[in-house]
Amino acid sequence: MMKHFRPLLVILTLGLSLAGARTGLAQVHAGDVELGVSGGQITVSETLFESDFLPFGPSLLFTDEPGFDSEINTFNSGDMVGFDVTRQLFFWDGTQLTSAAGNPGLMIDFFGQPTVTVDENTTFDPGFNFPTVATGDDGVIHRHLDFSLPSSAPVGAYGLVLQMDSPQYTTSEEFLIVFNNDLGNAQFEAGVDAIEQAAFAVPEPSTYAMWTAGFTLLAIGWGWRTLKQRRLKAPAA
Repeated sequence: MMKHFRPLLVILTLGLSLAGARTGLAQVHAGDVELGVSGGQITVSETLFESDFLPFGPSLLFTDEPGFDSEINTFNSGDMVGFDVTRQLFFWDGTQLTSAAGNPGLMIDFFGQPTVTVDENTTFDPGFNFPTVATGDDGVIHRHLDFSLPSSAPVGAYGLVLQMDSPQYTTSEEFLIVFNNDLGNAQFEAGVDAIEQAAFAVPEPSTYAMWTAGFTLLAIGWGWRTLKQRRLKAPAA
C-alpha cells in the first residue's frame, strides 16, 4: 500500500520545492537548514533541528521539514549539494533510548533519486545530490526532501545524523534532525536531549563539573611541583 502514495508524495514535494526555488530566493525560512560556504567548506546554521511526522494516507507518516535553504549568491550556478547519512537511526521510546530493531527504517526521497533508508544497522550512506542546486545565476538552494516512516512505526523520537557534501566544496560538519512521531512535548524534548547526547557525546553538567575538578587538581599539582623544583634549584644564600 505504501507504494500507492509515494509517487504522489514525490510529485507534490517536487512542485513545492521548485516553486520555492523561485519564490524564496532572498529569504531563508525559519526552521530550515541554512547552508553557507566559508573557506571552501559547506557550513550549516545549527547542529540541531526538529520536525514532526504527520499521517499521509493510511500507511505513511510524512514530513518535508526541515528544508534546505541558502541566501542569494551562496553557491555558483550549477553547483551540486547533497547529503551523507553518517550514523545509525537513533530512537527514543518516550522514556529511554532503545534499539530501532524491527522498524523498517526512516526513508529519505526526492524526485528521480533512489530511496535512502536509515535504520539501526546504518553506519554510512552517501545519500544523493540535490538536482540543479542553483537556479539561473542567483546561487540559491531551496529544497525539501521527503522524510517518511510507515504508519506502523512505534511512537517516539527518531534521530537522523547528516552532513552536507558537494563536488565543489568540502564536506560540512555533522548535524542532527530529530523527528517527533506522536510524543507529547515534554517527552519529545527529553528525547531530543538524549539523542543529541548519544549522537555527539555531549557531556552532562555533572560530567563537566568532574572534568573541571580534575583539571583544577592537575593544575594545582603542576603548580606545586613547579614551585618545589624552583626551590630545589635556587642557589644557597
